[in-house]
Amino acid sequence: MVGWTNGSWGERGTAVHAYCAALDLRQPLPLVQEAWQGYVDGYFACAGSWEALWQHVEVPFRHHGLRFRGTPDRVGWLYGAPAVVDIKTGARAGWHGVQLAAYDLLIPAPAPRQRWVVYLPGDGTFRLEQYDDPDDYGTFLRALEAWHADH
Repeated sequence: MVGWTNGSWGERGTAVHAYCAALDLRQPLPLVQEAWQGYVDGYFACAGSWEALWQHVEVPFRHHGLRFRGTPDRVGWLYGAPAVVDIKTGARAGWHGVQLAAYDLLIPAPAPRQRWVVYLPGDGTFRLEQYDDPDDYGTFLRALEAWHADH
């Protein structure tokens, strides 16, 4: 059992991400709380349905020129195309495409990549959604510029 007990969304996400990383890295799978089993079952179903080759799994990156860092969940190839993928155990949010654009900017060539989110609703299913709005990059860069101006 992973050491989380109170079931908060942050702990849930951390535990589910640990399971998903172990699965993709072909490591021993950690046990998860019974309440979170549907999330890991959904990712297991997803991983069995796609053609993916991961170059990086939960690897932190730093962009020295733009002065930011982040940890994309997956970087590699999905269905034969360069891709960055994020795993979400919560609901879809408008900022997800912007987050993926930031991750794409962090990683050296080839860029741009396809940007995907795996949504895990917790019932053993998954939804794979592509984000392709080119404005996401500008939105992120403007927010980053504003953050740097304040710090």
